Amino acid sequence: MRRFCPLILTTVCILVINAFGQEDSAQVTLRITSNPPGVTVNLEGPYQLTTTTPADITQDLIGTYRVKAEKFGYEHWSSYITLTPGQPASLRITLTPKTRVKAALRSVILPGWGQFYSDRKGWGYFFTLGSVVMATGFVAADTYYGNKYDDYVDVRNQFNSATSIEEKTALKQEMDDRQRKAYDAQNLRNAVLGVGIAFWAFNVIDNIFFFPSLQSGVFERLQSSYDPNSGEVKLTYSHELNF
Repeated sequence: MRRFCPLILTTVCILVINAFGQEDSAQVTLRITSNPPGVTVNLEGPYQLTTTTPADITQDLIGTYRVKAEKFGYEHWSSYITLTPGQPASLRITLTPKTRVKAALRSVILPGWGQFYSDRKGWGYFFTLGSVVMATGFVAADTYYGNKYDDYVDVRNQFNSATSIEEKTALKQEMDDRQRKAYDAQNLRNAVLGVGIAFWAFNVIDNIFFFPSLQSGVFERLQSSYDPNSGEVKLTYSHELNF
């Protein structure tokens, strides 16, 4: 047994030396941390690398890299870092949460922009294309009203310049008919304009009430309840609004 003790001791020493040697060879060249954790980080430079924070990068990275970070519910982040051989570096990333106010303000300017901002691309396309349809419909309705009004004005001018009673009587009926058509066209234009304004308002309000939740990553919803006795429908929004 005593003869095996030196051999065992020698083996243990070799394993310890190898372990330290591997630790040195796997030296961290870049340590990336973030607030919040779980951020996806892309390094673009001499090498391409994607990781998730917190991360210890052991690859021998040299040169200047563009660092891009993103996480659901947070503003995108980007910067540059230069890595020098033999000099370990560290990078701290702090992301700013996206807010309902920023999303709503974007949709005030351009319908759908706020939804794209909050990573709801489906609703973003819906409101963007919907606003194009609404604008096209309003232009068509306004053009139609303009044509009908011009027709009415033409007949009215003819009526005013007529000299005989027979001519005025004939033009009066036609003038009333065209006036009615112009009035109907005006009502159609106003209705299309009202629907467009309501659509635009809903696009803005959507960013306040249905903004994605950072905790669950699902869309918040209004809760509704119906009382069959009173016939009342109640809408409840229980989430705290953190702007």
